[in-house]
Amino acid sequence: MRKLTILAIFLLGMISSASADLGVRIGVGAEVGNYTLSGTETTPTKTNTSESNDGDVYVPLGSIFIEKQLSFMPSFLERLSVGYSFVPHDLKSASIGNGRTDRLDTSKDNLVDQSIQVEISNINTMYATFDIFSWLYVKAGTMDLDVKTLENLGTGSSYGDFSSSGDILGLGAHKTLDNGIFLRFEAEDSSYSGKTLVSTTNATNTVVVNDFDGTTYRVSIGKSF
Repeated sequence: MRKLTILAIFLLGMISSASADLGVRIGVGAEVGNYTLSGTETTPTKTNTSESNDGDVYVPLGSIFIEKQLSFMPSFLERLSVGYSFVPHDLKSASIGNGRTDRLDTSKDNLVDQSIQVEISNINTMYATFDIFSWLYVKAGTMDLDVKTLENLGTGSSYGDFSSSGDILGLGAHKTLDNGIFLRFEAEDSSYSGKTLVSTTNATNTVVVNDFDGTTYRVSIGKSF
């Protein structure tokens, strides 16, 4: 995530120095995302079976962004802008899970509760937009984030944290007022890579967090300079 942040600052600074009359946009956004998460825990030393959980989580968040318009570029490339955004707070999902039968000892099966939350932090995005019309644009980019697992597993397993990266693709509407204030609405699809985690309490237990995706709707306000 630090590498992505440094790259964003470097690129925007380099573009800024290339031309003094480039447009600069700074703004804040409020958004809500709907993500589908799924994963499977395998405990071969107990029941020699796997247990899957899945569910939808709704995540509200705020973001801050800065953009540069590439108006010095030739021909249609002058419609391009590059930007960087970050989320200045952590996100915690609702719990998802269920009950399952597991053999916690060699004598009998037991019904145990399985639930998990995830806490997401350090959300950084590098992106580009292309103006189809003066008020309509497409957006594509890459996102990095950290995921902290907050599990409550009756099997006794505990799992570490991990980082993930993903791609975004969206469509937005943009309106700039005479005083330079602008308003936006964006709809954005995103997909992220999953991870296989090994239990920190029992190395034979694993969790596979599947690749996950979601849709985000965002309203933004900012200032053009």
